[in-house]
Amino acid sequence: MKKLLLIALTLNFVSCASLSDSGKRVSIVKEVSQSCQELGDLSSGNLASKPSHSDVKNDLRNQTAELGGNTLIVDSLSAVPFGGYSGSGRAFTCKQI
Repeated sequence: MKKLLLIALTLNFVSCASLSDSGKRVSIVKEVSQSCQELGDLSSGNLASKPSHSDVKNDLRNQTAELGGNTLIVDSLSAVPFGGYSGSGRAFTCKQI
């Protein structure tokens, strides 16, 4: 029983995606200039932990930062059955003006 409670508490803690220091420097935009370099596709949303809308966006920003990017396009962000959200996006590195 104690193990089950510990697992449940761990899943609940993981479900709250906090924004890392490097993730805070990632901008979310609708489109990028041609001078930006695409780094990769991203996805987020652990159905077991039922992440919130902002948890998914924070996770996508953190993933972008981990790839060395500073710009994120969120391609989809939607509610999933039984609660929570999932999303996908693309990470870019863009020259800062």
